[in-house]
Amino acid sequence: IQQRDIGKARDTLLSCLTELPGSRDVKRRQAVLTLLGDAELLLGNIENARSLYRESYQLAKARNDRFGQALQLIGLCHAEEMLGNLKEADRLLDEAIVVYRGEYRESTGDTKRRCAINIGATLSTKSRLDRIRGESTDALANLARAEPFFREANSFDNLGRTLLSKAEVLFAEARWEPGLHSLLEASSLFESVGNTAWYCRCLERMGRLSLTFDNKEQASAYLEQALQLILSQRPEIESVPYLLKLALLSKDCGELEKTESFIGTAREISVKAEDDSLLAECLLAEALHIKVPDKSKRFRGLLESSVKHFELALSRCEV
Repeated sequence: IQQRDIGKARDTLLSCLTELPGSRDVKRRQAVLTLLGDAELLLGNIENARSLYRESYQLAKARNDRFGQALQLIGLCHAEEMLGNLKEADRLLDEAIVVYRGEYRESTGDTKRRCAINIGATLSTKSRLDRIRGESTDALANLARAEPFFREANSFDNLGRTLLSKAEVLFAEARWEPGLHSLLEASSLFESVGNTAWYCRCLERMGRLSLTFDNKEQASAYLEQALQLILSQRPEIESVPYLLKLALLSKDCGELEKTESFIGTAREISVKAEDDSLLAECLLAEALHIKVPDKSKRFRGLLESSVKHFELALSRCEV
């Protein structure tokens, strides 16, 4: 699953399941059902995933495994969300929080820390659902409830993601000062734990904030810093979105040579990685870069190629 070979994961788990009769080794069967539910969810087989999570939930309940019950409730929440049942997804999250809180009250040491992280993560998920529904007040409230649990557990990576989400909600409401405070703390946390990917997300958000106040030079500096970090510490393919953002910014600044260079580099990386989705984005960026009088055969050709690569990418997606 971690290597994104979901079909192989599902086949392996199905083989495991046939060797685990329901009456023997219930704990292991419960674990296999959970992973199989995760695989089916990633493959887009939502009803199958929901059925597997429910069966695993019943096994966890019979064993009085509260962690297991809460985990299945989270899985069911994701299934309901993908089916568009946001109200039911939210209800399942509330039920999971009750279970986690019960375990939190009675536990100590590492178990209590794990419970705190789980409660914080569930509250963060509730906040994400709130944002989907456009309920920013509730989103902020749930993020505020999640924060102390992550701080208590010294879970800096999770705390950083929560603070970044908080900043996004605050910026959407034009509450610039508290939003910037959250963003800067998130950025500092990701830098301290060496999470380059999320630190670069913060830099990109700083760039967008600079653009909001029409400071293109500062925005470019943030994006350039993120790009250099990605190229030095992360897989090269992760640099493509930053290259395309820099290309757009360069175009707005009238630096057309830079624009072409950024798009060209992004396109080369996407071709080498055989990533049709990103290659389609590069072709689209190149088409939009063409001056209006020149939008003839080349423009149409780039758009048609972009569509074809989007279709190829789509054909490889099961969800």
